[in-house]
Amino acid sequence: MGQARAYLLASLAAFYLVALATPQVAADMTDEVNLLWGKCNVLRDGAGRQTVAMSLDRSTTSGFSSKIKYLFGRIDMEIKLVPGNSAGTVTTFYVSDGLINAVHVNLSILRLTILHCNLGIDDVRGTMAIP
Repeated sequence: MGQARAYLLASLAAFYLVALATPQVAADMTDEVNLLWGKCNVLRDGAGRQTVAMSLDRSTTSGFSSKIKYLFGRIDMEIKLVPGNSAGTVTTFYVSDGLINAVHVNLSILRLTILHCNLGIDDVRGTMAIP
């Protein structure tokens, strides 16, 4: 009985220490990001996860910054093209750590079936065409 009790107390102590070491997760994504400018909203997707939605039109841009650093992330981009020939459409997405490291992704539609992608990291550029 005494050994089982000691095991239970040790397990509870370990659980308590792990609970203290685990960072608290914000209940709302608006607590984790700064909506900087433009049409930028925190929305819920179909699975109930919070996402940041940004809009770009002929006259506006949008941007947000995170209050905390992340090791990785995901970016989804939807572009509505002009019917017919959308050659000349260009959009750019910038990511920065707030210091000097910056990444940009530049997507250009050159012809009806060619997407040109420029990738830049700290002014070092790479290019690829995606037929």
